[in-house]
Amino acid sequence: MRRLFLSILLLSWVASIFAQYPDVSIYDIQEVPPGGDESLLLDDTVYVCGIVTVGTGIYYAGSGATFYLQDSEGGPFSGIIAYCPDSDSIPSLVPGDSVCFLGVISEYSWPYDPPYSSSMTEIFIFWESFELISHGHPLPEPMIITAEEIDSSEADSLAEQYEACLVRVCYATVDSVIPYTSTSTWICHDTTDHRFMVRDASDSIDYLPPPGTHFRYVQGVIYHRFNNFNVQPAYMSHLELFGYPGHFWHWPEYPVEGDTVYFYLVPFEDFEIVRATLYYRLNIAPFSSEDMIPITDTLYNCFIPPMEDSTRVDYYLVMEDSSGNIRTEPTEAPWNFYTFWVEEPVGIADKEPSLPKSIILNQNYPNPFNASTTLSFILPDASFVTLSVYDLLGHRVATLVETYLSSGYHSVSFDMPELASGLYFYQIRAGDYTESMKMHLLK
Repeated sequence: MRRLFLSILLLSWVASIFAQYPDVSIYDIQEVPPGGDESLLLDDTVYVCGIVTVGTGIYYAGSGATFYLQDSEGGPFSGIIAYCPDSDSIPSLVPGDSVCFLGVISEYSWPYDPPYSSSMTEIFIFWESFELISHGHPLPEPMIITAEEIDSSEADSLAEQYEACLVRVCYATVDSVIPYTSTSTWICHDTTDHRFMVRDASDSIDYLPPPGTHFRYVQGVIYHRFNNFNVQPAYMSHLELFGYPGHFWHWPEYPVEGDTVYFYLVPFEDFEIVRATLYYRLNIAPFSSEDMIPITDTLYNCFIPPMEDSTRVDYYLVMEDSSGNIRTEPTEAPWNFYTFWVEEPVGIADKEPSLPKSIILNQNYPNPFNASTTLSFILPDASFVTLSVYDLLGHRVATLVETYLSSGYHSVSFDMPELASGLYFYQIRAGDYTESMKMHLLK
């Protein structure tokens, strides 16, 4: 009875605290005028909500816990780092978690090369106020930027608007690599021939690219350190090399205890696969293998049965083409591999591991693209489908599909060399269902 009474008192106290402080967006915290660097809400206590883009346990935080979050709509000034000094006070978080909490706005600096000392806006969490609202939300779309926008260390750099936000730099080449004890810095350039820095400090990435490595894109959060705006990847999926023979992924992306984990491979048209094998290990045990089975002409599949909470899964793919050539994903496997963890479910309904209950429209691949790209979708039931492409003014520029299709995975190539560079939308219609997604054409 006494414990219940104390709990009610604590909840009442927390509620009264919430009422005293403003409810703000991350944009309200981060927006600064041109040439500005420090938050206009510095030292204020605020109540804020957002979508986790980089979960806990990815970047070193000592005895505390740190994660990145953004406003759900994304855009400039929409990202921030959150920190709690006691890691046991908040649950493990993964991308797509929706969270709310009370915290104080602060700035921390790296006092090098004055007068432009780097600073990052951070929010210190009052752990008693922390709420994990729900899981599985779509992430804000990474902003596509060029190296030119972050090739500056001064406080008035264009990069300030991207601080702590998810961004993507396309067609990047590694010029040199600087390894440290537990991190590394990759000095890169893109098609603008401007330099930018990639900082690998993630515990989920064990990869050191040699100079000359070409990436289709490098994605991550912008981290301001040592007077440089760094693209800081968090997961191996944030790095995509040129030369991959196909699109390879697992689902659910963030499995929980009891989930069957499915692996899918869609080979590129110019790579004729005769054999694809998944190699995986659980909790650093020896690697096991599963042959991927073709379930359509363009889709391979295999699965790992449900695993217990806190299981670590390392995996990679080996493919053989019709000429006997062997390729792996990621490259340098088995010394390099992907990793995910199985988490204990927290109020999440079990996911259906086979066909989805509703239509899934996938992000086109590659994206951005400079010649052709592949659009794909999964139908839970047979349906009449229309798949069209529109420009920013809403004009239809192409109809790619307009027919009755069976259930399952479908893909179609899009190639219109006469179109100008820019942002386009593609839309699927099937029965009463409509969904649109963005894609970026670069020439």
